[in-house]
Amino acid sequence: MKKGNRCLGFLLKLMPLTCLGQSALPQSKGNDPEKWSNCNGVQVFKAGRYVGEFVGGKLNGFGSLTYVQGDRYVGDWRGATACRWLYICNR
Repeated sequence: MKKGNRCLGFLLKLMPLTCLGQSALPQSKGNDPEKWSNCNGVQVFKAGRYVGEFVGGKLNGFGSLTYVQGDRYVGDWRGATACRWLYICNR
């Protein structure tokens, strides 16, 4: 792997944490993501894990979805649907 690709991969892995750290939204409260609204949270699915913003109990705003095999979607989400996003294949 070229040095430039490693650096880009490293920066992209840090991007969600950096952006979430600067968010004005509070951290989620409780263990039921369906009740989360206007907050940051982590939701674990059978297929992977989402770290990002929630509105009305849905993935909404900036976040990243990482599948168990390592592939990742990073970007904006609207009503649990990826809008503007970057797909990172980790194979």
